[in-house]
Amino acid sequence: MVQEYACSILDSNCYHCWSNYLFSNMRQEKEMITEHNSRETIIDETFDHCDINDPFFDSLKKDYEGFEEWFARKSKARTRVLVQRDESNYIQAFLYLKIEEGEISDIVPVLSSKKRLKIGTFKINGHNTR
Repeated sequence: MVQEYACSILDSNCYHCWSNYLFSNMRQEKEMITEHNSRETIIDETFDHCDINDPFFDSLKKDYEGFEEWFARKSKARTRVLVQRDESNYIQAFLYLKIEEGEISDIVPVLSSKKRLKIGTFKINGHNTR
């Protein structure tokens, strides 16, 4: 299974299976959160369910010009994101994946034009980690 997921990052033929697997499992995890009242899992939700004023986003707003406008566009489009929250409902981890098409020519070797899965935004609040 791990190999299947690894190839999905570069091969669009695997992406649809991988994303369906990932997001269906996230929905199951979301149901488990309700059942067990636990926040120790990652859930599938949309940008509009994330509060831009959560302290988690402070560094992103500070470091990336236009972050708030970009976030508003993603919220309006109800774009999906993977989030982990703490017991107080504050975001602790955030992963936005997107599909891009086209050649990638700013790396060696150049990657030919095709559909790819890309990490758009990934941030975690580390707790006692190195």
